[in-house]
Amino acid sequence: MKNQKAVISFEDFCIKENLKFNEEHEEISWVGAINEASLSRIIRKIKIDREDFAVLTAERGELPRQENIKRNSILLKQLNQLKMGPYLLDGHWQEAPKGMDWEVVKRDNPELLVDKKENSFLFTRKSEMPVEDFKELVIDIINKWEQDSAVLSLNDEAFLIFRNGNMKSLGKNVTLEKIGDAYSIMKKGNADIPFLFEGSRQPTSNSSRHVFKVIGLEYVRGM
Repeated sequence: MKNQKAVISFEDFCIKENLKFNEEHEEISWVGAINEASLSRIIRKIKIDREDFAVLTAERGELPRQENIKRNSILLKQLNQLKMGPYLLDGHWQEAPKGMDWEVVKRDNPELLVDKKENSFLFTRKSEMPVEDFKELVIDIINKWEQDSAVLSLNDEAFLIFRNGNMKSLGKNVTLEKIGDAYSIMKKGNADIPFLFEGSRQPTSNSSRHVFKVIGLEYVRGM
């Protein structure tokens, strides 16, 4: 009998095959490279196509990085099963030591602020999916992964949508800055504490483009 390859779970596949370990910085990151311009192009394309979209994550700040990678891998699988392959976004914010006021630390001891990274997914509503079903999907994901809220854009108006379905408008004419402001509010309850999106992940070679296709990640073509 010929040897057969062992079947591994989707999460293990993502971790084993599609994540690179950077020993110098002691962190694990998704395959591909961060491209700042690509995220602006994604938002521009969405606005031109008049698409509704959501931005959210399965990560939680108190969990180890490896656990957050697994959580996002499972969420990615769910989105792919719905044929809503997302873009992978890289963002970060600065966190004050536990129990210390962020504004005071920023003013008096900014060196104590620790940069925290987070991967999020941006995915669009399929044209055949009713808006209410799309909202319910986002609410279900928020609750499943114990998030406080997510960013939702409907008809070019940005909202924070919460676990109970309540929504807070962030204004018309969705921009990258408004999405970042929404994430700032989600993280700290204060838009003066910025969450910055560095860009979206882009493949850097034919092999990484194949990986993106296999695991169901979208990316900006022609860059």
